[in-house]
Amino acid sequence: MRWFAKPDHLIAVLLFVLSMTVYAMTASPTISFWDCAEFIATAHTLGIPHQPGTPLYVLVGHVFSLLPLGIGVAHKINLMSGFFSALAVAFMYLTAVRIQRTWSPDPAGEAPSWIARVGAASGALFFAFSTTFWNNAIEAEVYALSSFTLALTAFISIVWYQMRSRAASATLMLLIVYLMGMSIGFHLGSILVFPGVFVLVMLARDKALKTFDLLLVGLVMASFVLSTMKWPDFLTIGLAIAAVLLAVWRSATWGSEDEIEQNRYFALIGIALFVVGISVHLFMMIRAHHDPLINQTDPTSFEALMSVLRREQYPPRSMFEREAPLLWQLGHMWGTSYWQSGQVAGLQAVGYQQQFTFLGSGVSFADRFVPLALWLLGIFYQIRGNWRVGASFLTTLIINSLGLMLLLNFTDSEVRDRDYFYTGFYQFAALFIALGVGGLLRGFWVGVARDRAWLLKGAGAFLVLLPMLPVLAGFTGVAHQKWFEHDRSRNWIPYYYSRNILDSVPENAILCTYGDNDTFPLWYLQEVEGIRRDVTVIVTSYLNTDWYTLQLKQLTAPCEPGTDPASDLSLIH
Repeated sequence: MRWFAKPDHLIAVLLFVLSMTVYAMTASPTISFWDCAEFIATAHTLGIPHQPGTPLYVLVGHVFSLLPLGIGVAHKINLMSGFFSALAVAFMYLTAVRIQRTWSPDPAGEAPSWIARVGAASGALFFAFSTTFWNNAIEAEVYALSSFTLALTAFISIVWYQMRSRAASATLMLLIVYLMGMSIGFHLGSILVFPGVFVLVMLARDKALKTFDLLLVGLVMASFVLSTMKWPDFLTIGLAIAAVLLAVWRSATWGSEDEIEQNRYFALIGIALFVVGISVHLFMMIRAHHDPLINQTDPTSFEALMSVLRREQYPPRSMFEREAPLLWQLGHMWGTSYWQSGQVAGLQAVGYQQQFTFLGSGVSFADRFVPLALWLLGIFYQIRGNWRVGASFLTTLIINSLGLMLLLNFTDSEVRDRDYFYTGFYQFAALFIALGVGGLLRGFWVGVARDRAWLLKGAGAFLVLLPMLPVLAGFTGVAHQKWFEHDRSRNWIPYYYSRNILDSVPENAILCTYGDNDTFPLWYLQEVEGIRRDVTVIVTSYLNTDWYTLQLKQLTAPCEPGTDPASDLSLIH
């Protein structure tokens, strides 16, 4: 049977098409506020965006900006987010189906195969049309590509689990290691899925891969991540060197009865693949020497490159000195009201509770209760069906929720919603929703509905249609708050806001800006659309850096005699 004729693959393709259609219908045709305009401009011109640089996003975005689609550059890169988001939805479905097939069989017999598919489809749709993920899918941001990496890694890990006793299964784990290194070029948070993968390998029985070998690769990953968190170099470099030496020793002393010769060099190859993956960051050093106009931090040296990777422009906050009451931060993540010292948290914040809404207005009791009950049931059914796999994905969920809350340590005066940092939390909550729906239908089949197939299928159809209510409303023209909030197809406010700023100043003016929303859109207009290139934009918040003042000196150098400043591209290219 051809791969596309298999029911699971066909449903995954249908989910991709449905999601991509919705994202294309609601995508912004131009720039949005915050980082989007900067990412579009740097992708189109191969520039270097703000720390930590996201070089792989720039390269992939550049490819999409060149596609002959008959639409603007901004629109194409926005659709890139939709494309990778739709792929993430498809892999979410395939992962949930395979996870349910690892469950212990019921004494009453094997449940119909469509039950697992319905559960997986319901969870994938809850994920596809969750608030933050949908936002990420319709604008030029790194989080859509990061979500795709998380979904693909989760899928490969469960495929590995199903074939773990075969020697060739180690190849899949090497692929995950390479993805982890490469995906840091999208967003550093992509690597937060790896601890869950390691837990899966550690707990799995009858596996060809040795846990210690993967641990050595994980130590090198950890040394890199810790180096970006400004840990002392002697610790991070020492950890990496120790892991490499142990990997060499493992390869040299291989040969016990339970060790497979094919995996002899796994640790060394894994370390090498991770290094190859993160080597995409060298693009920034190479490109910086060509002086692109958007060249943040100017990473022409290894020291400057490490400054970018360490995000020294955005100093980390201590986990042990809370910037706001812990209960407040929990409420901020959850998107609800928690009281602490007379302060209310999350009253207007977007958090977990705003993600899986399906009714038409606000966040109702059903919007809160139904998804929460389903993913808690998913945890229960997964632990009961296969606790080893459950521990793996539960680890990932906890790290991306409570772990990130403690690490990021948000203040009670953030300049914007920070829900996008918790995208991984929402993503794996949706995965457990899929398992909850599948487990619930399976329980009904075993208990009361074995002889009432119509009742069971009706319940399954209801749970699949539930997360689609906002989309069905949008398709039919019925008013729905969630569709309205996510439909940016006619939102040109950021574009004309920035266009009016440029058009309001005289020729060859110097325009001083301060933050993201009055700077990045201007960069887009000048560098992508070629509008008002005679205007010199000076970002005052960057003036305290050496690299920016040097760039300003170069940018404002006089043109050659008789040259129109608006047509002088020498400093751009």
